[in-house]
Amino acid sequence: MSLRSKLILFISIGVIAIYLALFGWIQNYYKDQLIKEGIFEMVLTGKFLKSEIQNKTIKVEETVQNVAHTIEGLSPTDIEILSILKQTIIYNPGETYGMTMAYLPEIKRHSPYFYMKNDSIYYKDLAEIDGYNYEETDWFKGAITNKQRGWTNDPYTDVGGGEDKMITYHDYIHNPEGDLMAVLTGDLTLSFISEILTSEFVTKFPYNKWISRGNVLILSETNSSQNTISFDEKILNAAKEVSHINLESAMSLHETKWKGENIYLLSLPLDFSNWDLQIAFKKADILHSYQKTIRVLQLFFSLGLLILIIVTAWITNRAIKPIMHLSESISKMGDGKLDYKVPYSNRKDEVGVLATAFENMQINLKKYINDLKISTSKQARIHNELEVGHDIQKALLPSPEELKHITAVSIGSYMKPATEVGGDIYDYFELPDGNICFVVGDVSGKGIPASLLMASVRSSIRALATNGKSPSEILTYVNNDLAEKNKTFHFITLICGVTDFANQQFAFCNAGHERPFLLQEGKTPEEIVTTPQTALGISPNFKYKNQLLSFEKNTTLFLYSDGVTDALNEVEVSFGKTQLIQVLSRQNNAETVVSDCVAALENHTLQAEAFDDITILAIQFKT
Repeated sequence: MSLRSKLILFISIGVIAIYLALFGWIQNYYKDQLIKEGIFEMVLTGKFLKSEIQNKTIKVEETVQNVAHTIEGLSPTDIEILSILKQTIIYNPGETYGMTMAYLPEIKRHSPYFYMKNDSIYYKDLAEIDGYNYEETDWFKGAITNKQRGWTNDPYTDVGGGEDKMITYHDYIHNPEGDLMAVLTGDLTLSFISEILTSEFVTKFPYNKWISRGNVLILSETNSSQNTISFDEKILNAAKEVSHINLESAMSLHETKWKGENIYLLSLPLDFSNWDLQIAFKKADILHSYQKTIRVLQLFFSLGLLILIIVTAWITNRAIKPIMHLSESISKMGDGKLDYKVPYSNRKDEVGVLATAFENMQINLKKYINDLKISTSKQARIHNELEVGHDIQKALLPSPEELKHITAVSIGSYMKPATEVGGDIYDYFELPDGNICFVVGDVSGKGIPASLLMASVRSSIRALATNGKSPSEILTYVNNDLAEKNKTFHFITLICGVTDFANQQFAFCNAGHERPFLLQEGKTPEEIVTTPQTALGISPNFKYKNQLLSFEKNTTLFLYSDGVTDALNEVEVSFGKTQLIQVLSRQNNAETVVSDCVAALENHTLQAEAFDDITILAIQFKT
């Protein structure tokens, strides 16, 4: 027997012995791993579905709360309320199905309701629908009884109203005296949730998914016309018999038997209700996949072993030489010689495929390097343009030197945009009569569009104030101008004030901005109570009103944007107004109080990324 034959024989015997030993171990290991993988994927699927469902409900909650806050803050007319409700539904498609503001019957029977169905917006007054009696509905009575925000416990079909099966979230509207005036609701149809259950995402194993309350089935995949997976009643019956699955834990996983079949059940409670999301699969489904895979592996291993014995000698001689040449060509490409000719690319065997792959890699690498150069150049140009925008915005800020000759005041200021170009502004300048005008504002959004809008507003304010307009007249003009030309739906919160040094007082007007503080030595910082007025650019023809405030010598007026109190640290805890007041209590010197606030903010946020612009302006009256 030749050495070549002995080598093939000994190699074959050794490979067969190792194969038989390992294959038995692999079968058991693969079986256990498949079960673990199925459970792990089921948990990931459950968490994903729970997150998607709760994101839907959170968006509805935030929408209703924001609208309630807006209505209470603006005290709009009935027509304006209809506009707010309608616009909310239009700009939240696929999230909030419908919204109504149901007044208490003793105030008036009126419940304007807007909802979107089949991409069309509909309006009804629930109080005018025969036999509806909104004050007798579960969502209205539940809201009045619970006296706190929340969802309806059970889904219901809103016959005569939204004409769909839904759940409803409610909040409350109070009049300026603080008395309950109406219930504000937002609807979420079960079809929205069903779309999540039946959404197409890749899973290795077949799962059954449903939502229940206790043993009552609320929603399953088969409830949707889009369902592509039949719902297994066997799974549901097994779930009802397992007492371990309940709402008392954050997540529960249980293996049970039902009519001789092993079934894995996962339950995840949904935070917004007493419902729970359940997912299940049968162990037999995994074992079926396991048995098929083992048979395929046996076939491939056997064929591979046979081929290995037959072609070992032939491959040994033919494979080594081309591979060495290809290795040499790859080494040359690694040295930067991307034009080096790759050999064997015309061959039709595996060596030719490998050579072709290396040749394609060589071509793609050249293209990648060229594209990288172009991309790097574009990014550098964009960065330079943003830096120019930052410098221009910085140049628009006033300099303390401009008012250095006015000894009646001392000014401290600070602004830090969240991005290269921000949407906050502060400004102060001398008026023809020797007094000064001061401004602090915040545009919704960030970046270049916000900064351009704020620059335009700054120019308007300067021109109007120089011509002797009062703060309320200035904001009324700017508001009307914004409302007329605002195509991007930005709005601005802003405080504008004008001093009267002769009478030791100043007039100011607040358009929805953070309320300023008055600082006096030896006294607790006083938050100025301002008249509630809407932000600029929302309500055209809104008439703003001035407020007049007297000041004593060495009193400091402290103005800021919400980026100060909303600044988050690395664990997402905000700086807050309480901590701000503690800093303001230390002293009332304008420049020092600004630097103390900046130091406190930096100590709070540390390495956390800023998400909003930070603006501070302090004016100390020295006479």
